[in-house]
Amino acid sequence: MATRARRDGDDWVVDGQKVWTSWAHIAGRGLLLARTDPDVPKHAGLTAFVLDMTAPGVEVRPLRQMTGEAEFNEVYLVNVRIPDSDRIGEVGEGWRIATTTLMNERFSLGGTMKRDTAEVGAEVLDAYRAAVDRGDHNPVRRDEAVRLWIEANVNNLIAERSAAATNRGRPGPEGSVLKLATAEYRKRAANFLVDLLGAAAMLVASGSSWIVDRVIPS
Repeated sequence: MATRARRDGDDWVVDGQKVWTSWAHIAGRGLLLARTDPDVPKHAGLTAFVLDMTAPGVEVRPLRQMTGEAEFNEVYLVNVRIPDSDRIGEVGEGWRIATTTLMNERFSLGGTMKRDTAEVGAEVLDAYRAAVDRGDHNPVRRDEAVRLWIEANVNNLIAERSAAATNRGRPGPEGSVLKLATAEYRKRAANFLVDLLGAAAMLVASGSSWIVDRVIPS
C-alpha cells in the first residue's frame, strides 16, 4: 500500500503503482485504494476511490502469462487527479470498504466454483467407473476417486454456508476459503483424470469435459 493520494483543493493527486489488476487494460473504471494518511496505523490511513482508467497519468501495462494471455496488469499512476466526488466512503475508511468488497467478490465467485466443482466431482466418478469397466481395479485410484468426490461435496457445503451468510448481509471468510480449496481441488482432480487417460492426455487441448470424453468409451 505504497500508493499515495494527497488532497489538492477539490481533487486528490495520486502517485504509485499497482500490480495484478484484473482486466485493467479493458476497464473504464477501477477501484483504487490509496494511502491518504501515512501517520496512522497502516490499515487506518487508507481511502477508496473510483479511478477513471483513461485519466492523464494512468498507464496500464499488461502482464503476459505462460498461456500467452494477459488478464492481469501493472498500473502506474503519476500525478493522477481524482475529483473528491469520486471518493468512496469517508476519508480513512478504505480498509473497511476493501474487505467488504473482497468478501462479496469471493461469494460471487463461489457460485461458479460450486457448479464447476460439482461437475468435476461427477466427472471423476464417471471416469473411474469407465476405467473399472476396462479392467482397471487399482485400489489407489479407487481411494483417490472417492476422496475427490467427498471433497467436491464438502466444497459445495462451504459454498452453501457462504451464500447463507451473504444473504444475511454478513459475508465472511468462507468465500476466500472456498476459492483456495477449489483451486487445489481442481489441480488434484485434473492430475487424477490425466493419470487415468495415460499417454493419450498429451493429445488433449482444453475444456471442462474434455477428459471424460476420452476416458469413457463411446
